[in-house]
Amino acid sequence: MARALATQIRRTPVLPSMKTVVRMLVAAVVVASLVVGYLWLRDSSLMAVRSTSVEGVQGYQAAEIKERLEQAATGLSTLNPDVEVLQAAVARFPTVRSITVDGHPPHDLTVTVTSDRPFAVLASGSRRVAVAADGRVLRGVPANGVPIIPTRTDLTAGGALRQETELVLAALRAAPASLREQIRFAGVARDTGLTFQLESGVALRFGDRSRLRAKWLAAAGVLADPEAAKATYIDLRAPDRPAAGGLVAKDQADTPPSPDAAVVPESKPQLQPEP
Repeated sequence: MARALATQIRRTPVLPSMKTVVRMLVAAVVVASLVVGYLWLRDSSLMAVRSTSVEGVQGYQAAEIKERLEQAATGLSTLNPDVEVLQAAVARFPTVRSITVDGHPPHDLTVTVTSDRPFAVLASGSRRVAVAADGRVLRGVPANGVPIIPTRTDLTAGGALRQETELVLAALRAAPASLREQIRFAGVARDTGLTFQLESGVALRFGDRSRLRAKWLAAAGVLADPEAAKATYIDLRAPDRPAAGGLVAKDQADTPPSPDAAVVPESKPQLQPEP
């Protein structure tokens, strides 16, 4: 028994057969050939871009952006398009947020552009600069028909937006598009907090940032009433109990507000730039 336990059983390792070794070598050669062949094909003229479709680009400088992307894409590989080359081609256009690329071998490429459009205009003294919905500055991009936000942000340095400007932008993003299109000025007033002045002259007083969606819905409901045209302001600080107040004289109602006048009558508080 002791001898049996002391005896060590040695097993001879089983080596793969020559046929198996040959098969493994052949498979390795095939894989290496495929990799080398793909790398060669990927960068060869057989896969060069000849036709580029640009999608998503619109608005300011759209034609120039499209042309630059088409030129930059020509000659790239449809199997391995160089996105950095395309990004560099449109880096100077502020409305281009990002691009994605989809190759269609052998010669077609689709470039999809994500564009920013002016959402509001920041006004500091005599300076005006358009911003996207998230506050990204669109320097040099013309903007019409969007809310003007008074601010003391240094519009020449490209620094971060002030907290109150971010608050106003967040409130504007929550607004229904049809109502947002009517807003002429947006900002924070000393006495009424978030305040939005419509082209008609009516001021929407929101107070704080709470229940923004409910306040916009309440504003839309009040403005749908023809009698609301006589009001100079709508107090929405309690959206369940909106209150319209003030009267607009007939001669004032027929006169559109001056595009440069941010000061409103006593019942329409001036929108103050943040300190």
